Amino acid sequence: MGVLKIVSKLLGLAILIYIVFFKVRWTRFVQVIDNINYTFLFLAFLAMVVMIFVKYSRIYLNLKSIGVKIGKLKLFRIYINSLMLGQITTQAITTLTAAGATIVSTKGEKKIRIGNVYLLNNLLDLVFAILIFVVCITLNPELFGIVRIKLGAWYVVLFIVMAVFFAALFLIYRNRISQRVSYFLEEVVESFKLSVKSSLILTLAVWVVYGLSCYLEAKVFYVNLPFSYLLLVYVAGSVITAIPISVAGVGTRDLAFIYLLGLNGVKPERAFLLSLFSFIINPLLAISLLYFFTLAIRDRR
Repeated sequence: MGVLKIVSKLLGLAILIYIVFFKVRWTRFVQVIDNINYTFLFLAFLAMVVMIFVKYSRIYLNLKSIGVKIGKLKLFRIYINSLMLGQITTQAITTLTAAGATIVSTKGEKKIRIGNVYLLNNLLDLVFAILIFVVCITLNPELFGIVRIKLGAWYVVLFIVMAVFFAALFLIYRNRISQRVSYFLEEVVESFKLSVKSSLILTLAVWVVYGLSCYLEAKVFYVNLPFSYLLLVYVAGSVITAIPISVAGVGTRDLAFIYLLGLNGVKPERAFLLSLFSFIINPLLAISLLYFFTLAIRDRR
């Protein structure tokens, strides 16, 4: 497993170096930064803050529905700290950290169900992402033809490497997964029944705000594409970020943005900046603001 961790870190770094030195022209990169739309930048920042609050509310209401007693501010601090950690690690570590901190804060109360709440939210996000991706693909059928024509050998190699990586992960954890599934199945079903209604409604709200955020972030860099195609690119980027093939999706997600947006004539520099802003800079700004907000409240008390 240690080898796989090293590979995941080096893969993202290697792809990032390739982008920086071979895909991006820095004169154009600077020009794009000089011409960003600050009005949309501010609106995109606000949309990100709203999305964080909606996601936090989803977790809080889910925990409340299964009878877990935890203060709103305490849970908010846990959630913000886990998001901060997520900027330098993987989605899996972020979720485990948040669930673990919540369990500790409630003194081990209903620890299995607390973990299931975080798992349920991630599964619902994945289901919504797949559904949105399928709908966007359906609305952009010409993409299949473009991909067949432009898909080069390097992308095929990358796909094979990723497939081998996931196959190795499955083989390593196969026995452990089969043992735990049967043990937690009853609790998973019960937690699902108690919190699924609030989860579905708030997950829908999360993805509505997510779509608005995608639109605003694209406008920051004057990326004007059909909304369905833009959303397709963002969902692909989100899924790649969640998959532990690189740290926080760095490199792999950026390459996906450059390739997919490039199919519609967006220059690599603009696509690279959009990926950095949407998945690193804007979330980090919003998380930092909310983090200092929680510190300010703590100091007052």
